[in-house]
Amino acid sequence: MDSLRSEEQVNPTSSRCKYLQGTSWPKELENFFISDDPTLKLTKSAALGEIDILKNELQSNAQNYTDKLKYESLLAACVTGKAESVKTLIANGTTQMSFEVFTEGGSSWLEKLNCHPIPMYVACYYNNENCLQELINLGGQISFFSHLTPSLLQVAIKQNSISCLRILLCNNIDVNGGHSRTRNMHWPYSEVPLILAVAKDKLDIVDLLIKADAKLDISDQRGLTPLVTAARLGHLQCLKSLLLNRANVDYRSTSQMKTALISAAENGHFSCLCVLLEAGASITSATTKGRNALLAASQYGESKCLREILKKASKSFINCTNRDGESALFLAAENGHLECIKLLLEYDSNVESTRNDGKNILMAAASSGSAECVEYLMEQGVILGAVDKTGNNALMYAAKNDNINVMKHLVKHGIEVNSCNNNEETALIYASGHSGPHIVKYLLKCGSYINQQSRTGETPLMQAVKRNNIESLKTLLQFSANVNIANSYGYHALMIASSLGDIESTKLLLRAGSDVNKQDLRGSNAADVCRNNKDILRLLCLAGANMKYVKSPPKLDNFNSSNNFPTLQQLSRQMIRHTASNNNKKGNLFFNSKRFGLPDPLVDFILYGTKFE
Repeated sequence: MDSLRSEEQVNPTSSRCKYLQGTSWPKELENFFISDDPTLKLTKSAALGEIDILKNELQSNAQNYTDKLKYESLLAACVTGKAESVKTLIANGTTQMSFEVFTEGGSSWLEKLNCHPIPMYVACYYNNENCLQELINLGGQISFFSHLTPSLLQVAIKQNSISCLRILLCNNIDVNGGHSRTRNMHWPYSEVPLILAVAKDKLDIVDLLIKADAKLDISDQRGLTPLVTAARLGHLQCLKSLLLNRANVDYRSTSQMKTALISAAENGHFSCLCVLLEAGASITSATTKGRNALLAASQYGESKCLREILKKASKSFINCTNRDGESALFLAAENGHLECIKLLLEYDSNVESTRNDGKNILMAAASSGSAECVEYLMEQGVILGAVDKTGNNALMYAAKNDNINVMKHLVKHGIEVNSCNNNEETALIYASGHSGPHIVKYLLKCGSYINQQSRTGETPLMQAVKRNNIESLKTLLQFSANVNIANSYGYHALMIASSLGDIESTKLLLRAGSDVNKQDLRGSNAADVCRNNKDILRLLCLAGANMKYVKSPPKLDNFNSSNNFPTLQQLSRQMIRHTASNNNKKGNLFFNSKRFGLPDPLVDFILYGTKFE
């Protein structure tokens, strides 16, 4: 025995450990087998199938082994497939059901198991059908499951253990069962065995379950059926098998009322879609939101599936809409699918169709950012100047979505850049808040009114400040936007920046000459509405703001009470500020600093104390 142990220490993969090769047994097993720990002798003999040693240990040294060690020995035998060891251990009183391993833990190798430490689960997981059959013969419950564990049938399906699956089916396991309390994170598709087998594309297992009277139209917790699952994942052979066994081709999932045909269309599984159509699937069946296979294929750009559906569609059905009034052509345009647009127009789809809110297909294409779709639709005669119910046109939708190529196509075809919607907003107002400076610059060069006000008095400059679009704000200031225009509440851009605490915008607007004391309808100025933001107050105070309602106005730099002696640079700055502001009187410092023609870094140093070298 000593010589054998020394051989294993030198070569752990010797004859006693050959069965380890190609298995999923924990790596710690090599050390486990060469360990000198006498308490592991029972487990090692069970795992190796050394029945004589196992019986001897159980009879002569029974007092040395706890129920827990016996249970671990049973698990080890199930991993290695030693049915005789299983039979011997259970004959000597080892229980098949022990939950101590869940609460108290076990040996280190148990922690490395990839399944729940229950003998029947372990036998299924490692595809040891002899052990599984022995456990069943000795009273094991195949229908056992808890909220912590999947069913034995699910384990066999996941591990593709066909032999174990046959044993379970021969022993009349519930083929439609599964735990219903919670969804196990390790089972991503379903707890329903047939749906799980379809999701894993195991045709042989699907056929076995169907022969065992599995329900073909059963739903999982998400409302998906086996047929919908096969169509969604593109598992063609499983789909054919289900249809051959008369699964309901138009059965809809209970969650969204989605059919297998809709699932195949939206996921682009052309072969599955053709099989479903041949089986008589209805193209008119729709979800709770009114989406059918035609709309699904158009939305996701599945042109091959779309063509096949159109072959079976009537002329009236081609222009069907969902609950929001979106047609197939509208969805194709909104998602930028040019091939689907061309295909639908070949079948005389209505180019004048609009959504419930009045948005037409050209606006939808402009939103998608597809210049090719926009160009093609205009060639087909779509009205360029059409507007939705709020008065927005295609140019405004393009401006909202930062699509300059689309805008160039629209402007080239003569769309009006200064057209207003019902709120008197232009494309430039939208672009200033939502798009980059290149869009703003392009619209300004095309003649957009830079100081256009909406119904509430909002200007492009105010929109840029509200959306913190600094680059667009800089562009508007470069094009000399009026910084002192007020909206309906008397707020101008500086007051908006001040109320939002936007320091960068405040600096830019002050530098552009914004009136720091301009008042709103209530008589408040920028300093009064800044919510006592110290940084904003400092900037406004230095620019000469009237602190009418400010609780604690900031003071200008004062070195008299400072414990630190000021530097020469600080003294120079103090003197310049004192001279430029006429003895620190409010109202002159900022404008005098600009009037002297000083470079910007020096102005920032004088006004804000930023480092200057």
